[in-house]
Amino acid sequence: MPTAAERTPLTEPTHIYLDPQGVAWIGHTNIKVTEIVIDSTALSMTPEQVRDNYGDVTLAQIHAALAYYHDHKDALDAEIAAREANAERLRMSARNQLVRVELEARLHEQRSADRAA
Repeated sequence: MPTAAERTPLTEPTHIYLDPQGVAWIGHTNIKVTEIVIDSTALSMTPEQVRDNYGDVTLAQIHAALAYYHDHKDALDAEIAAREANAERLRMSARNQLVRVELEARLHEQRSADRAA
């Protein structure tokens, strides 16, 4: 049996790529590794269910994404937490916005006031 130093590391196929900002993506897709992780962990989806959900990824790519996650867990957990915090911030700011019915009512009131003046 060869020693670890005698073994040749395999590098192909490469399933995970980093963009210039350091975000991990599944190769040749527009799917972030964190999206696979969220589906797998938060939604308790199996790799097969994740594959069926996305359609254009292979089971090997999903497993590579999960392996990448486990190798970089702290950084990716921080990225996921930042995304969740940003989503919550957006939800909170959206609560102060008018819904369509309210906006239409205000516009109607304004038009009525303009006509009366």
